[in-house]
Amino acid sequence: MLSGGCYNDAPYVTQWTDTNGVRQRCPYFTTWMSMVTRAYSETFKRTNPTYINTVTSEEWKLFSNFKSWMETQVWQYDGEKLELDKDLLVKDCQIYSKETCVFIPKFLNVLLNDCRLSRGELPIGVSYQKPSPTMVNERTKPYYSYIRSSGKTVRFGYHADPLSAHRAWQQGKVDEMEKCIDRYSKLPYYNESVEIALQSRVEKLKQDYAFCVETIKL
Repeated sequence: MLSGGCYNDAPYVTQWTDTNGVRQRCPYFTTWMSMVTRAYSETFKRTNPTYINTVTSEEWKLFSNFKSWMETQVWQYDGEKLELDKDLLVKDCQIYSKETCVFIPKFLNVLLNDCRLSRGELPIGVSYQKPSPTMVNERTKPYYSYIRSSGKTVRFGYHADPLSAHRAWQQGKVDEMEKCIDRYSKLPYYNESVEIALQSRVEKLKQDYAFCVETIKL
């Protein structure tokens, strides 16, 4: 029995050491254990408070049930392991279940990361550049916005106030999300439900920008 009442009922060894002395793990078990950790590890939740209310469905507390579902999904392709996501199809979802989860490529998963903890009270995508020790006066435009694109940081200039920087981020994020949706649509494991969920967020960003409203969460 594991944390949260989860149970590994596999009728085979899920972890072993191969003939080269390398530790191996069943990929289904590895994914399941990662989910269990996010849902029930108090140590993990102390350092990742966005998971504080995360749980799994009762069905997925049993490893064999999760494995049966995962076997019906595209969870890897061409050497790339896809990532289990619980809150793309159902926004703000805190439950890992077969009704709410989907495997998506990493470039889509990081697309929705809002860096809530690191940015503090600033709007999504906005940072504040502190004056250097040698500066006498405050910067006139100390706020800047940015996104991550293809592993690189793309900035959208410096601004006098957080909202102006955030509006620049909204425009840049829409462009980046539309590029990622187009890229995803060409993949052989394309899932229409994923595109629909992403497109709804794009439309919300466009609406927020049009009405000068801060985007609180993607």
